[in-house]
Amino acid sequence: MSTPVRTAAVLLAIAVAGAAAPPVGAPRIQRAALAVIEKSVDKQIERAIPTDQFLVLGATRGIYLAGYGVVFTTEMNLMASAAANPFRPAFTKDDIEQIRRKKIDRLPMLREQIRTALIGAAASLDQVPENEQVVLGIVLFYFKWEDTSGLPSQLVMQAPRKALVAAAKGQATSLDGVLRVEEY
Repeated sequence: MSTPVRTAAVLLAIAVAGAAAPPVGAPRIQRAALAVIEKSVDKQIERAIPTDQFLVLGATRGIYLAGYGVVFTTEMNLMASAAANPFRPAFTKDDIEQIRRKKIDRLPMLREQIRTALIGAAASLDQVPENEQVVLGIVLFYFKWEDTSGLPSQLVMQAPRKALVAAAKGQATSLDGVLRVEEY
């Protein structure tokens, strides 16, 4: 390998290594801090409705993205009882419509749980800069036989940590205009 090629290769390696490094002064979010919030989100969603609960299908997972914020994701079913079982192997058309309506009725409760979870998470994440985002995305599970018309497959809610912390202190208007809710 010639000297100019070798020099170019070394410079490229240095540039790649530098690009992969976190920004100077980037906060280090401890995995243990995220794990506590993950468990809290799961418990909060599962206990939102005392009877016929939401069903969390996958444990909530969180990651920190330097310069952006913290993202939590999970998968759930809006109704734990919407599964066929040996005692009820099939659903009628009326059953399917009732399940769809019940799931639509539960969406506002889920949105409120997500909002509450975001506020609680932000209050616990002191290491995340106030200008960065706290995000909770939920993938909704449906069986193939379900009528999903009018139902989203994902709910994503996010806001800057600063606004969420203010909301935790009772300043609910701090979320006006900055809380982003997307449904797909």
